[in-house]
Amino acid sequence: MPSMQGLMRRSFKTASRKLRKNTQKGHAQAKLLVDRARSILFGQEDGSKGPNQVCTAEDSVTDAQPVIEIIAETAEALSSLAQTSENSQQAADRRDQEFNILGTAHERLRSMIGDGDTATTLRGEESSARASDFDKSTRKLKRADEVATTPQGQRTNTFTLLNMDDHQDPPMTLDGRCFANAASIRRRLTMVYEKKHDGPLAFRLWYELQGSPCGVSKRFWKLGEQNGRIPDGLCRLYFLNVAPRTGQSGVRLYTVVTVSQDEHEDPFPVDIPVSGNISCCQQSCRNVQTHLRGLWASQPWEILSMQPLGEQANNTHLVDGPFNDDTLSPYENTLYVWVIPKISPGPNVT
Repeated sequence: MPSMQGLMRRSFKTASRKLRKNTQKGHAQAKLLVDRARSILFGQEDGSKGPNQVCTAEDSVTDAQPVIEIIAETAEALSSLAQTSENSQQAADRRDQEFNILGTAHERLRSMIGDGDTATTLRGEESSARASDFDKSTRKLKRADEVATTPQGQRTNTFTLLNMDDHQDPPMTLDGRCFANAASIRRRLTMVYEKKHDGPLAFRLWYELQGSPCGVSKRFWKLGEQNGRIPDGLCRLYFLNVAPRTGQSGVRLYTVVTVSQDEHEDPFPVDIPVSGNISCCQQSCRNVQTHLRGLWASQPWEILSMQPLGEQANNTHLVDGPFNDDTLSPYENTLYVWVIPKISPGPNVT
């Protein structure tokens, strides 16, 4: 029979996971709220008691219920907010509503801890988290506006080139009048990267399009023309190096996965093995989902759910299939993955 502590931990985990899932703009505030509630319930990660810890192994779950209710009610309030679109004003409205809900939750939780110097410190932490969320949201809104300002069907004056293999690599801007075709862009990439890259280079360009054909994503990536003219209306191109890597023979075999966090979508190339290979990495993976979780274990986010794209958009069993080129089509944007920021686990209370 589960212990009181076990039941309480399970309820808290369910509520906090729902809160994280429903948070779009206030991730730092949500993380602080969950961490603070966990500290109240279970103590600090080092095993010491948190501020006004209300439950120990001998305590009743009843004492913990108000804390868990704050998390659960906040998650429910966030889920009732309208989903935002590409409209900047709607996204800003959603942010403000979300910040108000999270702010109220922090006030309720803070009232359980007490007043005085401790409350002042807690308010300072909340202000810092709110400022961090506001800055990130503002930057994302600005990026969305920049993408939307280039009308479809018109020749853009500049191209923004982004490295699909390394999202920390600063974007490059090229004059569209000088680099009107893909061959000239790939030559430019070779000139830039041969100075700082050991090994062969063979670049491929991907177009960033507005919306996937199946309607799942706001952005969609398609392998582009590699020599001819860049289509009118495109202003953002992604590139990656497909030359054979150490220990590989032939060109790189990969698929593209869209990763979505806080409504921001980025493409990630994922190398895939040819069907029939025993192992796709250090050890054989059971399926697509298992492989991606292991591949991205060091990322600051974790996978929440997945959705196939393209021709297999309705194949609900795709993520359970073997990780190879039979399941995921090479050189296509095949999968959409929702992720949420990682939250450090609490102490292992038994």
